[in-house]
Amino acid sequence: MSIVKLLFFLIFFIIYSLDITAQSTPMPTSSPGSNSLIFNSSSDEYYFQFNSETLYMYDVSDGGYFYNSGATLNAVKAKGADGNFFKPSNVGGICAAFSTQSGIVQKAPWDSGITYKRIRLSTSDDTVIVQWRMISIDRLIADSLDYIYRFHISGKTLVIRVQVCNGSTKATSFDLDRCENASYPRVIRVPYLTLFNLLNSNDCYTSLFFDWETTNASSFNPKSPDIYDVRLNGNISLTSKRFTQIAYYNPKTDGQRNTFDETIYLTTSSNINDVLPNLVIPSTPPQYKTLAASKTVFSYGPPYTWLLTPPVCSGYRISTLPREYQQFAVRDAKYGNNYKILNLFHHMGIEGLAVIAKNYQRLSFDNGYPKVLPANSFPDCENILCPSEIGDNNIQLEALRDTVVNKFNYLFALHENYIDAYDPIKTGSGFSMNDCSLGSDGVYRRNWKNGCGDTSYVISPGKAADYLTEYSREIKNAIFPNWSYLDLHSAINAADVIDYNAEKTGAGLFRYVVQQYRSLANILRDLYHGPVEGEGGCNHSFMYVGYFDDLEARLHTADNNVYGYNAPIFVDFDLYKMHSKSAFHGVGHISSFFAPSPGDDYKRFSVGKDSVLIYIATELAYGHSGLISKSNIIDHTIYQALLEYKHVYPVQQDYSNARPVSILYGDEQVDASTYIKNHSGYADINSPDFMSKVKVTYDNGIIVCVNRNPSQSWDVTLGETGKWFSYHAIINERDSLGVGQTEFNSFTLPPRSGWAVYDPLR
Repeated sequence: MSIVKLLFFLIFFIIYSLDITAQSTPMPTSSPGSNSLIFNSSSDEYYFQFNSETLYMYDVSDGGYFYNSGATLNAVKAKGADGNFFKPSNVGGICAAFSTQSGIVQKAPWDSGITYKRIRLSTSDDTVIVQWRMISIDRLIADSLDYIYRFHISGKTLVIRVQVCNGSTKATSFDLDRCENASYPRVIRVPYLTLFNLLNSNDCYTSLFFDWETTNASSFNPKSPDIYDVRLNGNISLTSKRFTQIAYYNPKTDGQRNTFDETIYLTTSSNINDVLPNLVIPSTPPQYKTLAASKTVFSYGPPYTWLLTPPVCSGYRISTLPREYQQFAVRDAKYGNNYKILNLFHHMGIEGLAVIAKNYQRLSFDNGYPKVLPANSFPDCENILCPSEIGDNNIQLEALRDTVVNKFNYLFALHENYIDAYDPIKTGSGFSMNDCSLGSDGVYRRNWKNGCGDTSYVISPGKAADYLTEYSREIKNAIFPNWSYLDLHSAINAADVIDYNAEKTGAGLFRYVVQQYRSLANILRDLYHGPVEGEGGCNHSFMYVGYFDDLEARLHTADNNVYGYNAPIFVDFDLYKMHSKSAFHGVGHISSFFAPSPGDDYKRFSVGKDSVLIYIATELAYGHSGLISKSNIIDHTIYQALLEYKHVYPVQQDYSNARPVSILYGDEQVDASTYIKNHSGYADINSPDFMSKVKVTYDNGIIVCVNRNPSQSWDVTLGETGKWFSYHAIINERDSLGVGQTEFNSFTLPPRSGWAVYDPLR
């Protein structure tokens, strides 16, 4: 290692340690400044100030209804950069279950029969404390719920703590509703921030969200993820948008809910990065993250038909490979070598793979969990999904591991899953039904329906570590992998697997599930002495950043319609908040990246050369490492492996521990805040405004320029001539792929998949 690289890594470790201590809550971090609190007695308003400027107002008037009291967030106003105040939450507040003539009925703040009464008001240092009574009157039946607001400002963030009084369990949800009186409001989708969206209005950006680390809720839903138009009297409101969240409190099996206790963060700023949440991470050793980032992940499983033994045919079209590699493919086909595609990669000189064996389980892929050994012994693991007999040895799997680790010098992991469990009598899964998660109704919770038609039960999250410890030790003793892959845990919505069994710890708690699944990484890391990768999905994978060394980086937003290929190249949340804390591979499996809708069966979706180039350009834009994944067109999988190795593998080792010092967008080369404000179609791939041209400069000198614009080329100049470049560019009027030292540093990046990377460390 050079002195320059050594010094860089030492600096990184120091900064990494400081960064960990700084991230104590998800509250956004803004520029330093002073805070103050002022009360205006004539208007009953408290002013929350940052550097002597009022950013938020809270009206504590004691009216009877949401519109003339401080009982809901309707009483909170935020100041935009245009100088005007607006309501980030029109009628945000507690919804509760009240006794009525018709029985127990859930009511929202805006429902008929709901009034409010202020019980007490006080201040403590910089905090306003108000107790409110929410009163439901249904004919002659009256019911009520008392709760307390605590408001204070920290930096540019208004922190709102909401707690019910007397241990009441009547609160069923807290709806943050929609903004109102906002000037030209727009919903902003942020790649990898899947729990809520942002608001752009009044020349500023706003985030409003619950603290997922301290919540007592059962689930969070982005507000109306598919419908953003707010209609009033049949007309679309021009001053209102749904952009935030609802927190739900679901009953446990004894009929009781957890006591309501939530912290809400409201932040407005002209800088979009001021309103992005922070990620709370543990003090884990960074060497495993560095190791994971230096590898290219190869997802080795269906639809490859040669997982453990070779099929009758070669499985790939030799004539489509680059000429210099055809001899290796011919030799493998002729002599019937095992692990054909791995042998081919090795002969092609592809180094630094981390291989995940997918289909090895005794009852085949995703079946029979949690017990997976002994490995299946069937020659065709794609077509024989429901073997009638259990495999009786691990010989083939051990041989695969030995070849991968000792012959090819790759890392080797097995696909593991401690969420799904199958009928213990039918499958011999080793699962105890007493350890199954229960729904609120006391019925066993179900999850995945596999290829055999069996639907799994959900392992209670509090028992996941026990099953992982038992069966991963069995895997270690028999197969001894040197890294690990945890399917689903960091990809699933925690709300979908909560155990509502009132007799168990963490019943009904979203955060308990997250905490339990985070803890699994440490167990596997210590057991296998290698990095832990988690499946990254559309369900809040960012919560596991820093706990897992590595995540499969499926590209989603809080809008189900904006994902993968269609998502804007908006890299700020990823690079500023996540990049330093975990490694990331790919941008989702390549076929799901291009799938027409989330959840499509991407195993049956084929990709071509153009798609591979688009995919790699996107990886480079987000600073990710390579992921070689499934495709039915085998030669394209091999083509992708070659390009990942030539163009991504070298630079991923250098930018994985670097930090971005500048991220600029578009022909104007402006920051994200300016670009999004000036381009209404930033998230519409069919718009000329589509956010698709980005230049990222890292603190170690690496510069990445990517052009994903559907129709426009982009001329860029970066770095110094004579240095190392990777590029997909138009050179001498020809579409060219190149890597290595060049005598030029100006490039024309073609539409859809152009890139130029300057790496002075090479």
